[in-house]
Amino acid sequence: RDWDRRMTMDTQQIQQLVDAVIGSLFVELEASGRHVHVTKEQALALFGHPLTPKRPLSQPGQYLANERVTVVGPKGECANVAVLGPERKAGQVEISLTDARSLAFPISSKVTRWILPPVQSA
Repeated sequence: RDWDRRMTMDTQQIQQLVDAVIGSLFVELEASGRHVHVTKEQALALFGHPLTPKRPLSQPGQYLANERVTVVGPKGECANVAVLGPERKAGQVEISLTDARSLAFPISSKVTRWILPPVQSA
């Protein structure tokens, strides 16, 4: 019985060591295949109000907004695209290479990000 108790303790210690190693190797990744960033002016023009946070992202100060947009290309559209906040100095659209092709955006294999033009005053 002493041998069983020692084995149990050794097993527990091994499990604690494994848990500690796994915990130290953990790297948090967050992928966002398609999303947009907007300026304060663009948010007001699109939604009539500043962005409203829905939930935080892993990057400090960044969040998924409640607002959504439709990205329209020459030959199609992607509806319900996430808007990330807070508002930026320049707006941009970030989509996958596959999305860019299906929307018929002019693309290169390295660029799937477009800077949005400033909002024009009416």
